[in-house]
Amino acid sequence: MIPFVKMHGLGNDFIIVDCRDGLDIPSAETIRAMGDRKTGIGCDQFITLLPAKAESADVLMKITNAADGIDVEACGNATRCVASLLMSEKNKKAVMIKTVAGLLECSAETDDLRLISVNMGTPSVQQKHTLFGFDGQVVDVGNPHIVFFVDDVMGVDLEAIGPQIENHDLFPKRINVEFAQMMQDKSIRMRVWERGEGITMACGTGACATLAAAVDAGYVKDNADVIMDGGMLSISWGGRSHDLTMSGPAVKVFQGSWAL
Repeated sequence: MIPFVKMHGLGNDFIIVDCRDGLDIPSAETIRAMGDRKTGIGCDQFITLLPAKAESADVLMKITNAADGIDVEACGNATRCVASLLMSEKNKKAVMIKTVAGLLECSAETDDLRLISVNMGTPSVQQKHTLFGFDGQVVDVGNPHIVFFVDDVMGVDLEAIGPQIENHDLFPKRINVEFAQMMQDKSIRMRVWERGEGITMACGTGACATLAAAVDAGYVKDNADVIMDGGMLSISWGGRSHDLTMSGPAVKVFQGSWAL
């Protein structure tokens, strides 16, 4: 049996399995089976918790796409969910999570641990590309993104163009794709095609990349609410020499055991 917890951040959902006490890490085959939405539990990403090798970290978080079984570098929504679990377990309001992208400092904004802030580190705003008639900005926030600002985000056929951009020859390791629209109140409406997953209801790192691109382009000064299909994240960034902070919900749905 594999004990698990199902959580989500704005509909971006996760199966979380704790392997810190010696439970075998689930195989890619098991991850795909558990992540299947018709015959399994269902999730966007599968999260494995491992002992932290760094003394400053509370846990090592391994992130795997449920659809293709490939490990990825970062996931902002999963980070908040794992942080909420650890805070409850350790009875404290701040934890440090290690990923292959680095150490992420997390803090609780509410006593019920349902609203979590994460210091996502310093984003790297990189080259620009024009693809399929859209001007895009590449941003690395621990994983790669390309952000396109458009006049009508709902008018973009994301299901058709998302996979073409993700798998473009410019990106040999593939890339996450965001289309975003500046709103009158300076919030940002964003939709996402996640690398290896497809359209998801929300993407924490995608929201961070979008805010960084918006600041770099001068659309906003240093912060904005990024509104996705699943809800809103508040993102702030002081500029190229500063860390970026993401705040949003973490919700536990249910827990159980998977029969091998």
